[in-house]
Amino acid sequence: GRLDLNSTGLLVFSKSGVIAKKLVGANSTVEKEYIVHVTPAVQPTRRELSLDPDFELPDATLDLTSLIKGGSFLLGDGKHRLPLKPCVEAKWVKRGEILRIVLTEGRKHHIRRACRQLLGWHVQHLERVRIGPINLDDLPEGCWRPLRQDEIDTLLASQ
Repeated sequence: GRLDLNSTGLLVFSKSGVIAKKLVGANSTVEKEYIVHVTPAVQPTRRELSLDPDFELPDATLDLTSLIKGGSFLLGDGKHRLPLKPCVEAKWVKRGEILRIVLTEGRKHHIRRACRQLLGWHVQHLERVRIGPINLDDLPEGCWRPLRQDEIDTLLASQ
């Protein structure tokens, strides 16, 4: 899975097409976990207004229901818009500052757009800490390790 320029965290590289499809294929159900640092969003971006001139940011809310239940549409998904799948989990780690979000889908800037458009929060920093059974743990930034056999087996067994 890709990370955008302003994100950090776990990346998985594989020569196996089967594993790659399990991780990022359209029908992937593999969970991706993120730690998200937020601040209240102040005003719509130029991109948001270019997509919808009437777009207004919601007031920053601590209620994560719209993220958890899914079904919402995001600006910028193009003409083949599909509703968001429900989040596996979304909860405050530090109320009003840090979120933990677990997803099974990953659209372009998914978390950044959902936090802004549904919750009224601007993402300051985004870190992916887990993909399925693979955890970032204490692996230093810029370092790598081979997947363990139990991680590969779990990925291959996933739907």
